[in-house]
Amino acid sequence: MHLSLDEIVKTYSKRVFGYLFKMKISKEDCEDILQEIFIRVQKNLDKFDLDKNIEPWLFTIARNEKNRFLNKQNKSFSFDLSKAFTQETPESIVIEKTTSEIVSDEISKLSPSQREILLLKFNSNLTFKEISKLLDIKESTVKYRLYDCFIILKRRLRHAI
Repeated sequence: MHLSLDEIVKTYSKRVFGYLFKMKISKEDCEDILQEIFIRVQKNLDKFDLDKNIEPWLFTIARNEKNRFLNKQNKSFSFDLSKAFTQETPESIVIEKTTSEIVSDEISKLSPSQREILLLKFNSNLTFKEISKLLDIKESTVKYRLYDCFIILKRRLRHAI
């Protein structure tokens, strides 16, 4: 199987952009980082085993470029995961906005590693195995951290809502 850079860009650019944007990186900066990501993909595509799933490799590059950018910019690591779970309808805008703000606030209080795992799992739809490879931690650690996030959020949200 042969994947061209154009196919990769068409297939994954929106998801990678979304990953970056959910980290509260400006649209312009996301576009710049996305460009750097695909430059790296182009440079290293010949080294990638095309029989394997390209997503974990691509998101590893995206994560590294995001971290490089944040380190360079000295920006804090944060994102609004609650936006991924909300759908505004005329009947629920006020309730959702309030709930979204509360959830977002509580998520922002999680550790960076917990927030990143939430984002990779629920925004990027990566499997536990893919996340473990991407973060270079055991799959059981990914599951534990995600479970820990849910327990923390459940406890905090019970008091907040």
